Amino acid sequence: MGLGSLWRRGLTGSAEAADERWLAVESTAWQVFSEELALQLFMLPVEGCVCLSLRDREVVRFERGGAALTWVLDPDRADQGAVRRQRLPWPARYQEYLRVGDYVARELRSRFEVWLPAQFIARAWIDDTGEVLSTGGLGHDADAAAIRAAGPEEIADAVEMSRLGLDARRQGAEAEHQLRMICGNNLFQHRGLEILTGSDMTWPVRDRTVDFIGLEGPDTLLVVDVFPNLDDLEEIPLVRREVDGGLVEQGDPAYIWSMIHADPDFRAVLEQRPHLAEALAQGRMRVDYTLIVMDSDKSLRYYEFEPVFGPPETTAAVDISYEPSAAAPQSPQPPAGDAEPIELQLPFDPYPLLQPADWPHRHLIPHWPSASGNAPLIVLTADMGDGYAMQSYDPDAPGNDFLLPAAIARLSGLQRYPWETDELYGLPTVNCSGHDFSAEKVLDPRAMQGAHDALDSTRLWVSTPRRTCLLAVPYELDERQLMVFQRLVTLTYEDDSYGNAPITLGVFLLENGRIIDFVEDVNLLGAH
Repeated sequence: MGLGSLWRRGLTGSAEAADERWLAVESTAWQVFSEELALQLFMLPVEGCVCLSLRDREVVRFERGGAALTWVLDPDRADQGAVRRQRLPWPARYQEYLRVGDYVARELRSRFEVWLPAQFIARAWIDDTGEVLSTGGLGHDADAAAIRAAGPEEIADAVEMSRLGLDARRQGAEAEHQLRMICGNNLFQHRGLEILTGSDMTWPVRDRTVDFIGLEGPDTLLVVDVFPNLDDLEEIPLVRREVDGGLVEQGDPAYIWSMIHADPDFRAVLEQRPHLAEALAQGRMRVDYTLIVMDSDKSLRYYEFEPVFGPPETTAAVDISYEPSAAAPQSPQPPAGDAEPIELQLPFDPYPLLQPADWPHRHLIPHWPSASGNAPLIVLTADMGDGYAMQSYDPDAPGNDFLLPAAIARLSGLQRYPWETDELYGLPTVNCSGHDFSAEKVLDPRAMQGAHDALDSTRLWVSTPRRTCLLAVPYELDERQLMVFQRLVTLTYEDDSYGNAPITLGVFLLENGRIIDFVEDVNLLGAH
């Protein structure tokens, strides 16, 4: 229901009780507004603008430049020099955006005597293309009389709907971030490379620079960005950043060089490794850049660019305009670079499959350990239409080193298997059994976080005794709970009545969604 229909409601109850309810609604509405504003600004792309108005009067305008987010309250007075423009330098932490949201909310509320944020008119767009952006729940253009007529209960319901919408947008962005981290993290793990920055599943933390920076040998940095093209855009959208007063595009040497040096986590790494900082500054380090693009089917394409040695002498700068543009939207272009991107085609669309550590065919098909010790092996399988079949391939062929990361990404992109909670003889459990890749979900940090949440435990024991079976329990178990868990795992492992192939009698130890250890027999846990 739109706020325009709120005229139909009237006040009920005593005036004093109504005033108390309105005060509660007012406080909650401004809190939700400040959080919504912070998220909108955090996610605002370069050359994006957000404007809030009251009827015909603009009260605040935000502009995302390549080097900072700038904003001004009461822009008409700012044009006359009466109000200063404020700025938040890039890259900034999310906590700073929350502070900006809180500050602006307080200023708007007091300076313009705004009762509720629903009175604002919100607009957002990309300056150079005129593309209109979503403003979420920032404004509804409702007048005070309509709000008052609706009554506090209905407005409270509207505020709660705004909060739910905010939570949904935040969760969607977090899921996309986690997908990027899973994809890139598995690429580095598969190649056996050291990750210097990246792999943090937490979101939001700070402005994005590059997704991963790692060492590929003593004299080569590997820089990786992941773009989840879940809307199946025909071309990759431009990502640009300001360098020396102009904008450069993703893949350009100046872009790559500026991104790694703007990354605060990488700067901390260089402080701890002065030899690396010296080699980089002297041009003795090669910087390779790879862009991974994932589509809605979770297929991956890889674009590699010309290596960078030292800071570029010139940049392909583009003039920056901070004024709204009426230009028609333009089609997204491929990332820039000195050479055309190289698209590496995978021989098949892979999924991971767990096999016992002593699987007799392990010498015939490429495989990887799922954890340390005598843990199950990971092999790759493909959807053949009428079932899945394990695949063999040349692991040294171009692009095939991306197969395992692609498989984990496809696993993460599968529909969410529902977690079923239960308590068996005092043992709290969750399982997502009964699906094609239930057991393999132990490899998916994004999915396993749901088990952590359901059991309210940062550490879990996870059993995958047979194909399509996964059972998780809290890490801390008393003697009786441990005995029940051991019995459940053993019975399932020995039960062949459903025809599901056995995988392991052992159990994985997970922390915050990731495998950190493996015990090869659940019955050894008492001594673990």
